Amino acid sequence: MNITSKGISLTESMKELVSERVGHLASHAPTLDSVRCHISYHDSYQEFECELFVHHEKRDLFAKERGRDFKQTLSHTCSAMSHQLEKQKTQHSKKHQNHNAVNAEK
Repeated sequence: MNITSKGISLTESMKELVSERVGHLASHAPTLDSVRCHISYHDSYQEFECELFVHHEKRDLFAKERGRDFKQTLSHTCSAMSHQLEKQKTQHSKKHQNHNAVNAEK
C-alpha cells in the first residue's frame, strides 16, 4: 500500500489508521492487486480530502470524500470503496452464474 499526502504531514497514528482501515477492505477482497491512498488538507477550507485507488480483478476503482474530521473522512472513503468492491463481487458472481447456466443448457 502506498500512502501519500499534500498540504499536511501525516503522523504515525494517521498512517496506522489508514493501514488499519485499508486492511479491513483487504479482508473483504483478499485479491486486491494494489492500493494507493492520497490524503490532502485544504487549509483555505479547513477540510481533508481522502482519495483511495484500488486495482482489483483487472479493474481500477476510485473513491473520494471530503470533510473536516480526518477519521470520519477516511471512514466514509473506505465505506464507499467497500461498496464498490461488494458491487464488483456481485457482478462477478452473476456473470459466473449466467455462464454456468448457459453451459448447463448445452
